[in-house]
Amino acid sequence: MERLHQQAELTGADVVNCAHNMVDTRGHKTKRLKGTPGIRTGEQAAYELLQDELSPYAWDKIIRRSLFNDVRYPDIERAEDECALLKCYLAAQSVSVIDDPLYNYSVTPDSLTWSRITPVEETHRLIAYFEDALGEHRSEPDAQKALTVARVLAFLNNAQQALVVGGDSARETLRACRKGFTYAQALTALRTNRIFGAAGVLLKTSPKLYRVLYGIYIKRTYKM
Repeated sequence: MERLHQQAELTGADVVNCAHNMVDTRGHKTKRLKGTPGIRTGEQAAYELLQDELSPYAWDKIIRRSLFNDVRYPDIERAEDECALLKCYLAAQSVSVIDDPLYNYSVTPDSLTWSRITPVEETHRLIAYFEDALGEHRSEPDAQKALTVARVLAFLNNAQQALVVGGDSARETLRACRKGFTYAQALTALRTNRIFGAAGVLLKTSPKLYRVLYGIYIKRTYKM
């Protein structure tokens, strides 16, 4: 916390993000940094957040208190931190990123992220929240691109929950997630982030192959 405050005082940034150590199920730590170290405007940070280029968590950053005056966590069953951060970034003058890994983030199979399937309706509500939060920025090309990537990523995450958790509702969830974005939107995401875009195209074209490749990714990344 002291290091984050020091950076805020040094730069005058309204929000300071840091790196963290991801701890897998075997206790192995891997440094993870979202975003290029340095300063960007609040608007730029908002677009980076939507494209998963900045951390969506609340615990790996400090935020100027005044930014939260008119911000409330929405009643949405996923990504509540990201929703609040989006509004904070849009209200911020500047946002800083440092590469110091100041926190540990443990990944476990019984966490909320991996132990349940979020209803697809909540993902639609999440996208609607993003669109509403952007307000007058929504018509800008950069905002449109960021929203498209956010849409693809949101439904990919929902589909991934279904693949990990399984159960009776998994198949219907996957079917609904495939309908959540178009091929054109997946290709737009591909131009911004090859991994997300390719995953989106693969989910649309071959859910079976997507399931196999994602299973390999989960085992290698999280040791689950």
